[in-house]
Amino acid sequence: MATKPLTQTTGRRKEAVARARLRSGNGTHTINGKAFDVYFPTAMQRMIVTEALRVAEVEESYDVDATIHGGGSSGQAGALRMAIARSLVEAQGGTIRADNGVNGGAVFTVTLPASPVNDEDDLTE
Repeated sequence: MATKPLTQTTGRRKEAVARARLRSGNGTHTINGKAFDVYFPTAMQRMIVTEALRVAEVEESYDVDATIHGGGSSGQAGALRMAIARSLVEAQGGTIRADNGVNGGAVFTVTLPASPVNDEDDLTE
């Protein structure tokens, strides 16, 4: 029986929508029931998907189970990257906000707490 997800988030890019569930684990990724390297056969696609995990230096700390639909492989990889990034921020008790830029474009604000959230800490004294 699978453990309850630590977080469950959605990412979108172009016409693709990805729903990612993040669990503590060893870095195993399953996409639409398929192994990661089967669903995303090119190194570039896999690099895009795992970018947030790599930047946060937690590639082997979480398992990702995702469902993706719509769009092509590039859009799907980008959508999953966004879903994973949102999951990592949410797992730390943070938020991501997007606003319209003054001269067009978008401005993204990521807010994280001063210290990470740790559900394993015993808060009772």
